[in-house]
Amino acid sequence: MEANYALIQAMFFALAGWIATCYRIVHSQIKPETRRLLVVPLWFVWMAVALGGPVLQGVVPAQDALAMGGSFSVGMVMVLVMRSLNARKSR
Repeated sequence: MEANYALIQAMFFALAGWIATCYRIVHSQIKPETRRLLVVPLWFVWMAVALGGPVLQGVVPAQDALAMGGSFSVGMVMVLVMRSLNARKSR
């Protein structure tokens, strides 16, 4: 399996798992304050699980997996910041 294909599959798995987990948290009995504290750490858990598989199998070097995970996380932060600024401006 090619390394780039394995990274794309891993990040899709991480994103799908994270979205599903966030959906379950939002529709649960957990207090809103606790929900906010769970969302960000859960992304790193899903990303570590998803990227750990190809790294342990030797398909993807650890440095490439860390670079992909870091850049994906920075991109997600930028999207969230831009959305919050846009929501604040439209009030």
